[in-house]
Amino acid sequence: MSIPNFAKLQFEEQLLRHLGLEADAFKEEIRGMRHLRDKFIAHLDSDYTVTIPTLDVAKKAVWFYHAHIVNHEANVGDLVGLTSDLEPGYKQTEDEARAMYQRNIQ
Repeated sequence: MSIPNFAKLQFEEQLLRHLGLEADAFKEEIRGMRHLRDKFIAHLDSDYTVTIPTLDVAKKAVWFYHAHIVNHEANVGDLVGLTSDLEPGYKQTEDEARAMYQRNIQ
C-alpha cells in the first residue's frame, strides 16, 4: 500500500518537531549512525578510530514512530500482545545491560 506524499510530509514534519530538529540536523544524525554501522559494526574498514554517536535522537525517533503506528496505523488486533509503551521494557533491558557490564568489569 502506497502512502500519499502529503501523509509522508506530515509525518516527517511532526517527527522533526517532536525531535526539535531541522531536516538537515536529522540527516546528520542518520549519517553518523550509518557511518558507525558501515565502518565498525557491519565490517571494519579503513577507519581505526570510532566515534560512537549519542543515540538519544534515535531513541526519541523510535518512540515517536512506535506511538504513531499504535495510534494511527495499526488496526484493532494487529498489535495483540505488544506494549503501547516502550519505556518499561527499555528500562528493564538497560538495567540488565548495566548490571552485566558492572559484573564483567570487576
